Amino acid sequence: MKSAPKVSISVITYKHAPFLSQTIEGILAQEADFPIQCIISDDHSPDQTEQVVGESLIGQPNRERISYVKQASNLGMSKNFAWTLEQLDGNYLAICEGDDYWTDPNKLKKQIDLLEANPDCSVSFHNVKIVDQEDQEKGLIYTEPVKSKIGLCEYLSSTVYAKTCSLLIRLTDDLRSRIKEIPLELLCDATLVPLCLEKGQYCIYSEDIMAAYRVHSGGVWSLVSEEKRLEDHLKIANFKLQRYADICDLSDILSTVKAILFKLILINLRKFQLIKSKAYMKQSKQLNVKLPWKQKARLIKRYLFS
Repeated sequence: MKSAPKVSISVITYKHAPFLSQTIEGILAQEADFPIQCIISDDHSPDQTEQVVGESLIGQPNRERISYVKQASNLGMSKNFAWTLEQLDGNYLAICEGDDYWTDPNKLKKQIDLLEANPDCSVSFHNVKIVDQEDQEKGLIYTEPVKSKIGLCEYLSSTVYAKTCSLLIRLTDDLRSRIKEIPLELLCDATLVPLCLEKGQYCIYSEDIMAAYRVHSGGVWSLVSEEKRLEDHLKIANFKLQRYADICDLSDILSTVKAILFKLILINLRKFQLIKSKAYMKQSKQLNVKLPWKQKARLIKRYLFS
């Protein structure tokens, strides 16, 4: 009888054929004395993703860890991620999107040990190197020291942002239930990590560099217009304000929302979309936050006259 997995890994992929073999290699290389389950969910990619997966698993001793599913139609990133979560049975959740990869074969073991030694923590994350599409290193995500334990309000107000490929999450029944409170189109690391830190939990940081985050022109965000990205960021920020404003000082998020709205106003003015511009102006006036004039001038120069 197959043992229940201790760690479940979500790999969502779309048009990642040039990079996915590295993702799979990093998962298969994990040295673990516990069962690992990995679901690769291909969001109906038009490239050779399925072939890459098949070739990457040939002759691999740990290939039973990985299951591959190609969706019948394109679900979109959030819905594809939600689908993988429904398939996963582990006590811990790790995430590695199909263009990122893990570099340390002891990554999962180190993070499990860290969480099991710190029961007040529900999330472990670590430093990550940045690479381009040619796998050339471009730096690190964190170049300044990061506090070892971070609670909900501090995480929401800080510049620290845990990359998905660095996350290990304690996957309890309670968390699974609360994940359903996130609107499906907003389910992502930006909403999931704060959810994990509710009820007094912390995320714990390791300075070990154990993964690579890839920046390339074919990335999901690279394929989306700036206006759509801003609209998505606005929805996520508003979700955080609605859920956490009563318990945290979210002035930084309010300032971010004000800046996003100003950018959207300018983008739509430039396109002569006056109705949309007025709608964003109305939202902006409802916020008791002012943008510095220098910031406004920079944004006007970039979005209206560049």
